[in-house]
Amino acid sequence: MNAKSQSQIFQGWPDVTSPNGLVFGKPGPGGNDRFGSWREMAAFGRSYIDNALDMTEYEAKFTKSASTWQRKAYAWAIQNPESAMVLNNRGQTWVVGKRGEYVLFILPGKSRAWISRDGKNILLVHN
Repeated sequence: MNAKSQSQIFQGWPDVTSPNGLVFGKPGPGGNDRFGSWREMAAFGRSYIDNALDMTEYEAKFTKSASTWQRKAYAWAIQNPESAMVLNNRGQTWVVGKRGEYVLFILPGKSRAWISRDGKNILLVHN
């Protein structure tokens, strides 16, 4: 991605479990992936982060512009939907991969996750 980044590519998703036990990036049993839908994952994020907000307010408050490396990782994930990238960027380890209708950006050590459906903006769905 840049001089300060290193990455490793996995076929499928590596085992990414947050400190609170949530497994990111993997469809449920039988391949059913309810959270492959942008709407379902955004609704999950809203209910987890601030259920008092309606969806429009939640998206406005918790969406930010994707950084340059996130835009490049998004493009890679769209081109490689069956793989995930583990990326070290400025001392933080990220897991990035396509899931259903969006690309998922995970910081497993901090139990944080964002999603993007356009590569330009990311929405916080887990903190």
